[in-house]
Amino acid sequence: MDSKRVKSKNILFGLISLLFLIIYIIIDLFNYQGIISYFILFTILITLIFYIYNNHVIIYKELNEKKGSLINDIRHLSREQRHDYMNILQIIYGYLQIKKENKAVEHIKKVTDITQNISKVYALSIPSISLLLDKKIRKAGYEGVKFIYNINECLDISYRDIENEKYIVNRLNEIIDNVIDFSEVYNNKVINLNIEEDQYNLTFIIKTPFIKEDLDKLCGFKEVKIEKSEVIIRFKLEKPKTREPKDTLYSNIINDF
Repeated sequence: MDSKRVKSKNILFGLISLLFLIIYIIIDLFNYQGIISYFILFTILITLIFYIYNNHVIIYKELNEKKGSLINDIRHLSREQRHDYMNILQIIYGYLQIKKENKAVEHIKKVTDITQNISKVYALSIPSISLLLDKKIRKAGYEGVKFIYNINECLDISYRDIENEKYIVNRLNEIIDNVIDFSEVYNNKVINLNIEEDQYNLTFIIKTPFIKEDLDKLCGFKEVKIEKSEVIIRFKLEKPKTREPKDTLYSNIINDF
């Protein structure tokens, strides 16, 4: 996006410079000031029209690209969810086939416990972080590590964009993976997590017993601080912008049809 705009601006300023050079030469040689004044106004008008049109074309292309990416993401998520639930059903069916009804019931209870409160993560205003937490909590649950978490909502906002969204998602992914790995190694099956969100910060507070070596590894992340028995992960949100959701054809299909 930025490279396209820079290129179009360079072309525009080049054309303007060339036009003013031609105008200067004509004025200097022929002194046709009256005609030139109208010509200058006409040139500026045409240039502005060209500039506005060019920007609209770029924005339209970008919106189409984003729409295509969103549709592709929806398809991928749908396939992934279908795959996950087919695996769950196959496990339950397998237990029933070999007459282990108790195991089937246990697995149903396990999946229910994991899924029951997972929607709470979508109370956060940054959807990508909610999706990451959803995946991590589910995966950990299937591997025998349970998250007990709470979200303190400080904002009445549907969702927001932030400039460092990708960075936060990647860093949080690494940190959570480390926490889950430590829990599995020391057979600690419960991770207590408290999430706080305000206008400019997103904070994760983890209460779980770690040994010193593990804490030292976590302190390698600049966002992590250790206070008493708590691991505090705090991200600064860069240039947050509130986005108001609008109904689309897809939301109509999901909610109304």
